[in-house]
Amino acid sequence: MRWINEQSEFDRILKDARACALVDIANQQAQLERFTFDCVEFKTKRFLHFLHSLMQWSGDRTTYFIVLDPDPIRYFYPHFHKYPLLEIGSEDSEDDYIAALNADPGTSPADAVGINWSEYVMLPPSKTWFIHTRRDSRSGEGGHLWVPPNLSSRAKEVYPYGLY
Repeated sequence: MRWINEQSEFDRILKDARACALVDIANQQAQLERFTFDCVEFKTKRFLHFLHSLMQWSGDRTTYFIVLDPDPIRYFYPHFHKYPLLEIGSEDSEDDYIAALNADPGTSPADAVGINWSEYVMLPPSKTWFIHTRRDSRSGEGGHLWVPPNLSSRAKEVYPYGLY
């Protein structure tokens, strides 16, 4: 588990994450299937196991967790001198995962990336699958997992806690 601090790497991942968010909002991705889950589920140990499975199936050793709202450039970086972007590894432990999501970014524990978010994206370098989640009272839908059809039944088997 590591914070990504290099601007060029952040810019690339932010661009990809925003593209994923647009796909989800428009609900227009013919090559992928969409599943919905409880938006706070990502903060559980069993969700990390699910991420590890997704990484294994897509051949990725990492995935990224990036907060899109509050704004990573105008809010998070000026206050904490880092980006709200974590790299999650396929070997990361449950305790490290939960600790990173709840870590004080610097002078404000309430701004931990796993706490202070209205929108986040998780995506691996291969971009085979992605997760986009918005916390808002209007949609009430929760998080969305987008996977290729060949992974959809496996995803439901491995994570039967609320994918629908």
